[in-house]
Amino acid sequence: MDSLDESQLADLNRTVDLEEAALALTPPDSPDLPERLGNLANTLSDRFALRGDPADLNRAIVLQEEAVALTPAGSPDRPMRLGNLAITIWRRYGLQGDPTDLDRTVDLEEEALARTPTDSPEVPNRLGSLAIRLSTRYALRGDPADLDRAVDLQEAALARTPPDSPDLPTYQIGRALV
Repeated sequence: MDSLDESQLADLNRTVDLEEAALALTPPDSPDLPERLGNLANTLSDRFALRGDPADLNRAIVLQEEAVALTPAGSPDRPMRLGNLAITIWRRYGLQGDPTDLDRTVDLEEEALARTPTDSPEVPNRLGSLAIRLSTRYALRGDPADLDRAVDLQEAALARTPPDSPDLPTYQIGRALV
């Protein structure tokens, strides 16, 4: 680990400590609890990316699951929390290769997309993420329905992305890969 990584790790460790303290001071009925759970989970997930400790990843998943459970179905924050949970489980899938994690990620991405308002700027990202998960599942299981849907979703992501968007090349590459 170089000095920059060590500095980043020190910052992440300090952030985890502060977020743990904030969480400990948050009453169980506080409307801030889901956000604090999600913040700590995201920091743990970032720390996992830097140091590779599966305990950080697993704890992040537990915290994100709790944040999702505490977020009402109609809340505008629910799609974001579902998406964050999907990303973290996707990381665990990449680490462990458990197909149930892949299936769960697809389900979470589906729900996040369904709960995202159709005019939201997040729609192309949700479409693209779900397309990636489905194309990965196609590669694993060979179900043509997954591949067909992945292509349709990637094309929809491209169609919904403005020509001047910095995300456009990502969706163009994604379309080429599915």
